[in-house]
Amino acid sequence: TVTLTVTDTNMNVSMCTTLVTVEDNVAPTANCVGPFTVQLDAMGMASITVADIDNVSSDACGIASTSIDISSFDCTDVGTPVTVTLTVTDTNMNVSMCTTLVTVEDMVAPIATAMNITVQLDALGMAFITGADVDDGSTDNCAVDSLTVVPDVFDCTDVGTPVTVTLTVTDASGNSSDTTAVVTVEDTLGVVVISGPVDIFTGTGTNDTSCSAIVNYDASINAFVLEDNCTDPSMVIISQTGGLGSGATFPVGLTVEEYTLTDINGNDTVYTFTVSITDTTIPLIDCPDALIVFGDSGSYIIPDFTTSVSDNCSSGADLVVVQTPAGGTVVADPSVNTVTITATDAFGNIANCEFILTVDTTLGLEDSIVIATQVSLYPNPATSQIILETNGNFIQSITLFDLNGRLITQKDYAASSEYELDVSRLSEGVYYLSIQTEGSVVVKRFIKK
Repeated sequence: TVTLTVTDTNMNVSMCTTLVTVEDNVAPTANCVGPFTVQLDAMGMASITVADIDNVSSDACGIASTSIDISSFDCTDVGTPVTVTLTVTDTNMNVSMCTTLVTVEDMVAPIATAMNITVQLDALGMAFITGADVDDGSTDNCAVDSLTVVPDVFDCTDVGTPVTVTLTVTDASGNSSDTTAVVTVEDTLGVVVISGPVDIFTGTGTNDTSCSAIVNYDASINAFVLEDNCTDPSMVIISQTGGLGSGATFPVGLTVEEYTLTDINGNDTVYTFTVSITDTTIPLIDCPDALIVFGDSGSYIIPDFTTSVSDNCSSGADLVVVQTPAGGTVVADPSVNTVTITATDAFGNIANCEFILTVDTTLGLEDSIVIATQVSLYPNPATSQIILETNGNFIQSITLFDLNGRLITQKDYAASSEYELDVSRLSEGVYYLSIQTEGSVVVKRFIKK
């Protein structure tokens, strides 16, 4: 309330009043500091206060409050200045604002953590690693941007001696830290065999008596074409670890030959090939050239000649022998008979025998007794030789048969009255001699002791 007092020249006084309202319409003066920089902490955070922004803002009547619109920062704010606004309010609610730029920096280096690893060389004798291979959880307050390791390439020269490598961890702001790890380089690849001794196929042979064959082959280093990532092929060690080996006697069938090739780093490669032996030997038949036998009462029983068959591999049921006519067949006396023997072994090899079996009545027992008086034989039984004497007729030839009528030998003689026959090599048993003289045949039986 304002009172107006008016006084005239005669000192007369008059008064009146009115109301005066006082207003403050003047905004404060907001004063911001110039652009400045803040650093993130180990957690990737940074903060500011009004005091960091306000550069002594003022007001004629008084400042009631100050505030800023952004007070905290993180890793996303790094790199681009952030505009921060300061708001100043006086006691009469007059407002004024100013702005400044805040640059956020990350000056915290990563925490580098590495682990020891083992790597294997490849087929070319090389191994490669990256920083991620040795990283053991390296961290940063914002984020790890890159991992690098030196050295990162290894070869055969590194096998056996651990290699120390350096891991460098770098964040997006270029901060970095280093640590070390140990890399153990291994060569686990064995020799690659391009070519080697090949499978061998051979037979026992047509006249072989054994169920096997001797096989020679080359299994030296010169027999192989090899590749290895680290080893000179000429330094590969070859050792036999299975089978029989070159120069051995291989049985009929399949034999696996095994060789182990070892490189300089102790890696083994097993190489195998097979030796296949086939029985190519036909059965052996002791086949007579011809037999002359003596019937009895108009007939003759054909013996079993299958016992004369043998084979290098097969026996028993595996050796099939067929005789035609079969042993025990009765034929006429006299008669001429063709006897065939077919032997088939377990491998399909076949042998055949054919001979003439003559049943001759003229050489029967009665005729022999009549004619036998012309020839004497001694000693009987005999051990080494027998002597034959005649009553005048000369002996032209002597044919020796076994008890089954099998021809053993035949010997021709010049004219003489006394003849010798060597029987020392005969087995013990009963034998027959068919003695051809001038105009007659004499059959004599003797015993070999």
